[in-house]
Amino acid sequence: MKPHPPNKPIELITLVLIALGVLHVLDHLFNQPARSIHVEVFVSAGLGWLALLLTLALAHRDHRLAPLLAFLVGMASALGFLASHVAPDFSVFSDSFAGLGVNALSWMLVALSVLASLVLALFGAGQLLTHDEGPRWTRKP
Repeated sequence: MKPHPPNKPIELITLVLIALGVLHVLDHLFNQPARSIHVEVFVSAGLGWLALLLTLALAHRDHRLAPLLAFLVGMASALGFLASHVAPDFSVFSDSFAGLGVNALSWMLVALSVLASLVLALFGAGQLLTHDEGPRWTRKP
């Protein structure tokens, strides 16, 4: 049985996404207009942070579930950023930038976060689908 490939690309991309997340939080605090944000946005963002940290930990340990989690977290993160900041206000999970008057830095950080999230999902999917022995989550370590 061939050992599974190391998860270092997933680890690196997750670190980039965490760094972008820190910059995004700082952008919210210091660069954007003051506004009230629903508690649901904070809770969903907190769950996203926990998922990213778990992805990082599993990738660092070369755990067999790291690619699956990278795919799921990457897709959820990309959809979350798009739904929360790009789509018009549609629910308590919205913090739409449309009409808010945020500057190019805010938009750039969201765009880079979406891009990094999709790259994380693609690397996770790539590792899941390209191994000879079937899906990694079905194999023993």
